[in-house]
Amino acid sequence: MEKSAPLTSPPSKAGAADLLAGLSVALVLIPQSMAYAELAGLPPHIGLFASTLPLVAAALCASSPYLQTGPVAMTSLLTLGALTGLAQPESADYVALAALLALVVGVTRLLLGVLHLGLVTYLMTDPVVTGFTSAAAILIMCSQLPNALGMAAPDGGVLWRAGWSLGHPGDWEFLAILLAAATLEHVAPHVTPGTDTESLNQICHEFILEHGAYPAPLKYRGFPKSICTSVNEVVCHGIPSRKQVLREGDIVNVDVTTRLNGFHGDTSRTFAVGRISDGAQRLMEITLECLDRGIATVVRGARFSEIGCAIQPHAESHGCSVVREYCGHGIGREFHAEPQVAHYDAGEDHRRMKPGMVFTIEPMINLGVWQTRRLSDGWTVKTRDGQLSAQYEHTVLVTKTGVDVLTDPAKLAGTRFGA
Repeated sequence: MEKSAPLTSPPSKAGAADLLAGLSVALVLIPQSMAYAELAGLPPHIGLFASTLPLVAAALCASSPYLQTGPVAMTSLLTLGALTGLAQPESADYVALAALLALVVGVTRLLLGVLHLGLVTYLMTDPVVTGFTSAAAILIMCSQLPNALGMAAPDGGVLWRAGWSLGHPGDWEFLAILLAAATLEHVAPHVTPGTDTESLNQICHEFILEHGAYPAPLKYRGFPKSICTSVNEVVCHGIPSRKQVLREGDIVNVDVTTRLNGFHGDTSRTFAVGRISDGAQRLMEITLECLDRGIATVVRGARFSEIGCAIQPHAESHGCSVVREYCGHGIGREFHAEPQVAHYDAGEDHRRMKPGMVFTIEPMINLGVWQTRRLSDGWTVKTRDGQLSAQYEHTVLVTKTGVDVLTDPAKLAGTRFGA
C-alpha cells in the first residue's frame, strides 16, 4: 500500500494560511504595540518591531515541510496575544481580534489537513499540539470576544454594539467616559487645605484601577503621574507632588483621563480650596460660563469655530483672556485625536459637526494675559504674568438633535458609579 507523503508547507495552501495568520495578527497588533511603546516612553519603531514578530514566526513555520508546524505557529500567536492581554487588560479587544484571526486560520489548516491526509491520520500527526491550540483559541475567544464586538454592556446586559449604535457611543466608550466623571466626584471631598497634590493623585489612581481601568496620563509621552493638578497660576499639566500642599485660598484644577477597554474619557474641574478671594471666585465663575457657552454652540451642522467665537467675547468682556496654545480635542480609542477645538476666534473654519462626533471642550481662562510659559520639567504650564488661571472640561457628543454632555455628573445616577 502506498503511503501518504507528508504535506509540505511552501507549495501548499496550509503554508499560505500560516503566512496569512502571521500577517493578520501583526496588522492587528501594530497600532496597540506602537501605543504601548509610546506609553513606556520608547520610540514607536520598537512597538512596530515587536508587532511583526508573529509574521516572522509564521513565515518560518510555513517554510517547514511538516503539517504539524502549523499548530505550533498558531500556539505561538495565541500565546503572544494572551501575554499582551495579561500585561494590558484594557487591550482585550485587540487580543480577541488576534485570537479570532488565529482561530479562523487554524480551522482552515485543519480542514486542509483532513482533506489531504484524512481525519485519523491528521489527528495522529500531533494531537497534543493540535488540541492545545484549539483549546487556547476557544478559551481566549469565549473570554474576550464579547468585549471586542461591544457586546458586554456596562451593567452586565448583552447588547450587539460594535463601536457606535444609533449615534451614541458604544457601551465601553460610554463607561470609560462615565468613569472619568466618577473619579472627579470621588476626589472632590479630598480637595482641602493641608492636602498635598500627590495624595489627590493616589486617590484617583487607586479609584481608577479598582474599576478595571488605567489612568491614561501615566507614562503618556513620559508624564510621571496619573492626573494633572494645576494650582493657582498653573494653566495645565501640573505634576502632583508631596511638596505641593494646598493652602486656604488656593484654586486647583484636577484633570482626569481614564482608559477602559481601549476607550478614553476626559474631564476636569477647578476646585476652591477653603475660602478664596473674590477675584478667584469670579474667575472660576467666568470660566464655567465660558464652558457652558461653548457647549451651547454644539449642534449638528455647526462650525467648530463657533465654539471659540462664543467663548472669547464672554471672557474678554469680564477682563479675562483665553489661552491659545492649548485646545480641546477628539477622543475615543485615542487620547488626543481630531478635531482640534480652539477656545478663541481662530479665524475661518469650514469643519462642521456631525452626529456621532465625540470631543472635549476645555477652555483655560486667565485673569491676566493669555500668553503662557512652560517650565523646565517639560510639562507644567504657567501664566506668563503669574496671575491666576482656571479651567473646566467636559467630553461632549454631537447628537442628531443637539449635544449630550457625557461627563455630566448627573449621568452617574443609576450606574455602578452612582452614590
